[in-house]
Amino acid sequence: MITTCVRLTVLVYAFLFIHAHEAETNDTESCVHLYEEGVEAYLENRFADCVEYFEKALNKYRAYKKRLQNCRLKCKYETELSEPLYPVDVENLLFYEKAIKQTLCIMECKSRHPEIFGSYDVNPETEQLFEERKPYEYLHICYFQKKLSSLNGETHDDLLPSHYHYLQFTYFKMQDLRKACQAVASYLLFYPDDYTMLSNMKYYSGLPKVKDDYFQPREEAIRYVQRDIYETRILKFIETEFKSQEPVKEPPAYTWRDYSAILYLNDNFKGGEFIFSSDPIAKQVQSVVEPKCGRMVGFTSGFENLHGVKAVKQGSRCAVAIWFTLNPEYADEDRLIAYHVLENNVNFHLFSPIDVSSL
Repeated sequence: MITTCVRLTVLVYAFLFIHAHEAETNDTESCVHLYEEGVEAYLENRFADCVEYFEKALNKYRAYKKRLQNCRLKCKYETELSEPLYPVDVENLLFYEKAIKQTLCIMECKSRHPEIFGSYDVNPETEQLFEERKPYEYLHICYFQKKLSSLNGETHDDLLPSHYHYLQFTYFKMQDLRKACQAVASYLLFYPDDYTMLSNMKYYSGLPKVKDDYFQPREEAIRYVQRDIYETRILKFIETEFKSQEPVKEPPAYTWRDYSAILYLNDNFKGGEFIFSSDPIAKQVQSVVEPKCGRMVGFTSGFENLHGVKAVKQGSRCAVAIWFTLNPEYADEDRLIAYHVLENNVNFHLFSPIDVSSL
């Protein structure tokens, strides 16, 4: 009677424990898909999307692990309470019997919950990513970047000017008019035509205690703007000058390469697209070549074909890089020897028939 009571208690507890979260996990987005979307958002600097995707992926994985733990717990108790196949434990065979029963029970438990173990698509490779806490590495960076670009829940392209906007109002409330005017002047360094701040400046100028020399930008704002202007000019110079000139081919660069090619040996991976760009930092991608086993991408090796490879998000990318030259000084000697052998041996065969009688 006690054994039956314990059995029923365990089964009821396990059933309730397993089905408690069924409603909240009833969707079909897999952990793998969400993880890949999160990586893509991270690479494209869409940090809000990055946070959303990785949070969803982690919630899915937690639901998966919770369900798996529940299955294991349920199966462990069921196995312990099950009748052995033989009344006597011979040479520790009872241990193997329990292991087999528990494994079979877990398999059946998984098959009864395809909404978790089927649609969530948690394979060993994905499980390793989550167990190594890779999503948290991305999530940490995305949270940080997202926080940098927001204030009080509002997104700003540049947080520093907004800082001076709030600062001038705070100083005004503190009746520190000089610092309030400095904050106004600092803000106008970034947005000189801003209607609201120009109106504030006009208001402050009309106050009896405010003098004209109050409207001096803060030193750190001046340095920031000067640095920003300088960096922008350098980047623009690089972009225009490098576009207008051919690269200087000097050692140790492989100056003799005239044509390049990439031969894909597999395509069972995510990401790794081959791209051509009009600028050295790939801000403007001209074309994208999807990886396909057996596909070869060939192009001239000059500045006209700036190229690169996108990040591989899952799996391993296998490819052969090939280069060709028109300069005879850098010809492949082994290849020349092979051509010479073939030209002078018209009847040469790699696998010639063997005359058995001569053996």
